[in-house]
Amino acid sequence: MQFPTRKDALVSAQERDATVLRRPSKAEIERLRKRYPVGTQVELVSMNDKQAPPAGTVGRVWGVDDAGSILVCWENGSSLSLIPEADEFRIIREDNRK
Repeated sequence: MQFPTRKDALVSAQERDATVLRRPSKAEIERLRKRYPVGTQVELVSMNDKQAPPAGTVGRVWGVDDAGSILVCWENGSSLSLIPEADEFRIIREDNRK
């Protein structure tokens, strides 16, 4: 059995991080902005962050930034953004104002 070298392990970690932290294209950003318009109400299911609001916390979307993070104002006062590829959440109500 051959064990991976430290270099191999570092490359694997970098490849993993590059996949998770990949910058979305302009088209993907626009799709996110259309899917989560300002005013959309969301509920947090899970977020792997020490400062995350508790599961079940409700918030309102106030934008999508150029990195693809969904900016949310949570009912508990937090403003921690959602990362669509990493966090679990659901739409409670879409804002139908145009």
